[in-house]
Amino acid sequence: MARTRRYTGEILEILNRFQVKSIFFRVGENVARLDGEDRVEIASASAPSPEAEADHQRRAWLSCRSTTESWERCRTSTRVALDLGHLVAHHSYTHAFLPKLDADALAGELDKTTRVLQQSVDVRPAIFRPPYGALSDTVRALVAERGMLIMLWNIDSR
Repeated sequence: MARTRRYTGEILEILNRFQVKSIFFRVGENVARLDGEDRVEIASASAPSPEAEADHQRRAWLSCRSTTESWERCRTSTRVALDLGHLVAHHSYTHAFLPKLDADALAGELDKTTRVLQQSVDVRPAIFRPPYGALSDTVRALVAERGMLIMLWNIDSR
């Protein structure tokens, strides 16, 4: 749902205020990076005070960008979404146009994000939304092999 990452925290606040649940589709490289052995690297941070943690949860971090500090923020905003009862789902690793990728590269996009979500927030995604809504027979087959359902949309927000 959070189409623009910088609004994730505000969206979480609004959904929480009105007790509405949603699905947050995450791009893997925005949640965490993988090291050379495909293990998740998460920035270490000291434990926050209870007051800071409460404030942090309220704000749910307003942005996720590809820096070491913000990988932790994005992982945390993903955790906050889960803790508030929302679903977290799969949106590829790099937001690539998947039908143009060969089967190995496509498998990497799918498997890396699954690893990131499992290792960083303990979620095995069951729903996949392809970037740009772009599908091919190969994309459909590889997503199905991984036990995920494909979700698209029928209304353009523009």
